[in-house]
Amino acid sequence: MIVLLVRLIFFTISAVSNLISRAIFSATAHFVVLIIQGLRVPGQAAQTGLGHIGEGLKSVVDYIFQLVWEAATSAVSAAFDAVLEAIVGSLTTTGSAVGGLMEQTRNSLEGLLKDLPELGQEVSDLLATLLSDAWGNYKDALGYVAEHALDS
Repeated sequence: MIVLLVRLIFFTISAVSNLISRAIFSATAHFVVLIIQGLRVPGQAAQTGLGHIGEGLKSVVDYIFQLVWEAATSAVSAAFDAVLEAIVGSLTTTGSAVGGLMEQTRNSLEGLLKDLPELGQEVSDLLATLLSDAWGNYKDALGYVAEHALDS
């Protein structure tokens, strides 16, 4: 039951985040295109220079996004491993200290522990979705700028 509730919440967060990032990147792309077209200098040299600058910026941003993606993935994995270890260690200590109480509540805790890895996976999926949606929206906006910035 709790897993379904968490999935619903994470789906909502993911959808809202995707809409917000798409709006931000699209608005920025349209604004950049307007600025570039407004400041266009006639001649092939200016067009070539803007193309080189755009490619350079694109490669730098791609590299930075890849680094952020790898760091976020590593951090999330490490955090979930640490949380899982802490929970298991905490449950083991509590189980030995409160043996009688643990015997009575074992069934309910087993149900909770069965949902814990699934909840961790849901959080991991949410973060991966948020980052991949932002990356896709960024690439769409960059494609729009590249396509429309140098149009006559």
